[in-house]
Amino acid sequence: MSSSNSSNSGNPASGDGGQEKQKMLLSAETGHFSMIRALHLADLVTELNGFCGGESLFK
Repeated sequence: MSSSNSSNSGNPASGDGGQEKQKMLLSAETGHFSMIRALHLADLVTELNGFCGGESLFK
């Protein structure tokens, strides 16, 4: 029913830069600390949430 497709022609400013960054970070020749460079803000919030939950167990 919807006419959506996988191309990003409707929103050119948001998609291509992020996809290129992901390709670069996930490639085989990224080197050391690639997991740290691939972290996003949501990952940081999730880790802080887990840290606060763990701390609440010890208080």
